[in-house]
Amino acid sequence: MAEPARGAWTPAGLEAVGASDAGAFFYYLSGISVLVACGISLASIGNHLRNYRRPGVQRLTIRILWMVPVYAVCSFISLSYRHLADYIDTLRDLYEAFVIYVFFLLLVNYLGGERQLLRLLNERLRIHHAWPFNYCFRPMNMANGETFLFIRRGILQFVIVKPVLAVLAMWCKVAGIYREGEVSLASPAFWLSAFYNISVCWSLYCLVQFYLQCEKDLKPYRPLPKFICVKIIIFLTYWQGLLISTLVWLGVIRGSGSYSVDAVVTVIQDLLLCLEMVPIALLHSHAFPWNDIDN
Repeated sequence: MAEPARGAWTPAGLEAVGASDAGAFFYYLSGISVLVACGISLASIGNHLRNYRRPGVQRLTIRILWMVPVYAVCSFISLSYRHLADYIDTLRDLYEAFVIYVFFLLLVNYLGGERQLLRLLNERLRIHHAWPFNYCFRPMNMANGETFLFIRRGILQFVIVKPVLAVLAMWCKVAGIYREGEVSLASPAFWLSAFYNISVCWSLYCLVQFYLQCEKDLKPYRPLPKFICVKIIIFLTYWQGLLISTLVWLGVIRGSGSYSVDAVVTVIQDLLLCLEMVPIALLHSHAFPWNDIDN
């Protein structure tokens, strides 16, 4: 049954996540979490603006730090106004793809730009592919312009594929043909999930290869926590969603009252993201401090 359109949540509508009292508790807890997460991120952004000495690097860093407020606010709006959820979640997904692109540019800028990067890579040994690809492909010479372009395209293809899939998913939901957890060759959700999985895995693989090749040069900028920050957002948006969809497929998560199973899934995902933004904001604050520029 389709979910009734309405505005902000009311006690009567909290049945989507359980009893009204429990639903109200988690709803207000998510609101507090959003405020705390945004406060932490805005404080980090403010520190960069007060110490704005390397615009090329800090501009990119600030764009990454905006990820938590964008995710937190979008998730809470989606949680509060269910009839806007499909559109708001699409905007959130678009920013995720944008951050992957910005993070790659940030790493390149840390190393002095692409020309300087290629000179550094020219001194490196060839890098082997990770298992099991090392049995299929020869070691890469990333100093080669074509190889570097291949890696760059592998990272950035996600920036194009993700928005396209997000818009297609939104259209399918609006058209009423998107079914969470449906495993069928005729299911749009199945194919969108499959294409997304291939795209994100390839993008992260290329990013890991680039990171491993440049790890020594990036060490002063503490690249590992930064890399984790980017990966954890992708984990929360995709793998957490995949787990929820699996629970739907197994029949653990069902529709509730006047709420369809798709509406319940969206509520759970948005609620979890709101709560998770606080530790992620703290991690971002640690991974992207303003004094990194002193290096």
